[in-house]
Amino acid sequence: MKKLAFFLVMLAFVRPAEVVSDNNYATEAGARILMEGGNAVDAAVAVGFALAVTYPSAGNIGGGGFMIIWDGRRAYFLDYRETAPSGAHRDMYVKNGRFQPQLSTVGALAAGVPGTVAGLLEAHRRFGKLPLPKVLAPAIELAERGFRLSVFQARRFKRKEALLRKFPETARIFLPGGRPPEPGQVLVQRDLARTLRLIAKKGRDGFYSGRTARLIVRTMKKCGGLITLRDLKKYTPRWRRPEEINFMRKRVYSSSLPSSGGLILRTALGAMEASGLRSPDAIYYHTLIEALKLAFYDRAKFMGDADFAKVPLKGLRSRDYLMERIKMIPLLCPLPPDEFKFDPWKYEKQQTTHFSVFDGKMAVSNTYTINGLFGSGLVVEGAGFLLNNEMDDFSTPGAANQFGALGSEANYIEEGKRMLSSMTPTIVVGKNGVEAVLGSPGGTTIPSAVAQVLLNLYLLKMDPWQAVALPRLHHQWYPDLVFLGRGFDPGVAEALKGMGYRIKWRRPIGDVNGIYLWKGRYYPVADPRGDGKGVSLRPSTGGYEGITTGR
Repeated sequence: MKKLAFFLVMLAFVRPAEVVSDNNYATEAGARILMEGGNAVDAAVAVGFALAVTYPSAGNIGGGGFMIIWDGRRAYFLDYRETAPSGAHRDMYVKNGRFQPQLSTVGALAAGVPGTVAGLLEAHRRFGKLPLPKVLAPAIELAERGFRLSVFQARRFKRKEALLRKFPETARIFLPGGRPPEPGQVLVQRDLARTLRLIAKKGRDGFYSGRTARLIVRTMKKCGGLITLRDLKKYTPRWRRPEEINFMRKRVYSSSLPSSGGLILRTALGAMEASGLRSPDAIYYHTLIEALKLAFYDRAKFMGDADFAKVPLKGLRSRDYLMERIKMIPLLCPLPPDEFKFDPWKYEKQQTTHFSVFDGKMAVSNTYTINGLFGSGLVVEGAGFLLNNEMDDFSTPGAANQFGALGSEANYIEEGKRMLSSMTPTIVVGKNGVEAVLGSPGGTTIPSAVAQVLLNLYLLKMDPWQAVALPRLHHQWYPDLVFLGRGFDPGVAEALKGMGYRIKWRRPIGDVNGIYLWKGRYYPVADPRGDGKGVSLRPSTGGYEGITTGR
């Protein structure tokens, strides 16, 4: 009887736990940390550092991102977005009177000051349980011993071979033997392992000062970048208020500025709930397209880093502003983007990757990025990691970025400023606690993808696997095109064409990795469009056992 009582007590404290990410090695790293007694934040930090090793096209310590944390009572938003380095200015990518897009996407000048390490360490400092060396151990082992590349990963190396070949240090690490690695080939990254060991030993000082910082600055000087030792030393992640959205009698917590994701989500979810539409037909998708256009108009015209620019946040969050615009959506035809003349100020009344973790109490939704696949293409010599090309996410007057997005003065480059993002890490809380933890990569398509999964779940009443697998669409106001993901209903596509929409088919939109409550149990669901993996851990005496896995 005593043994039974002890077992029941332990089960009360050890709840089922879930981890899902874009890479099986990283997912298993998070599961390992949970099994060793860590909480959701410990596991998320382990996943984040492991992805920097096993998913170099997007996972990183040379980029930045955003994290939503639910501690069982309230939500927290951690902004560890990159910043513009010393000497950065509005017209730095304009040469001879013309915007030069390659300068903001390739090489050292494209890199913002990295925030990932500071962000993950700050989350661990505030909420973690395990010692930092233990949390980083899986990533260090993967870098030192190597891991086998999947078909998906090998395909990305092949796709970006020209970029990787531009820089000798990048080619040395990621084109072993002078060619892209094959599926099943083992990739070893000893320089990166050394960098991770320094972080495990010295924390922030293992990256933002000392050897690693000097290597970053030496690479900047050698390759024409701007990041200085002072930039690195003064970089600080920020705790901010998350966007809180009331949707279908649930609370949706998502990213706030400098990410546009939560505000776009607010408009899309609010418009669709108010529409009364509950069937995924042509009228439903017409309304969703118009809602996304409205949201991305706001993004282009008004949004940026609110620490630097005056942004009409109260207006953008106003239900009156939302309802004013919903009433203008035509029934069976598009509203021309050049006729948008909306003003939130009058309502002012005073390649990227995502992972999700839930430990039964705490939840973490994290999206981070180096922007394009393999970022700037530039590896820090001797440190073994790629630098981001996030400076392209700032706006240059009259020019669109690599995702076709326009921006206003609120997002022009200034030293120390954070560039506008579309990342949308999200946690949904209902009357009985956490119901969903999700997010996606995909540039400007991220909020569109996250919104559609939430609409599928709660508005259209789909199960999590249907909600994630259903093909998605995207519109971002400019260019005036509806992007349809592979597999989208051709009958609906034809009906949208008949309404006057210009259609463009593209690769699948988003790669949503999430954890969902369904019929009383949590399930990790990796998007079938990607290479992800979910792991469920079931409680046992004193810890976890019986790991079950699934997409």
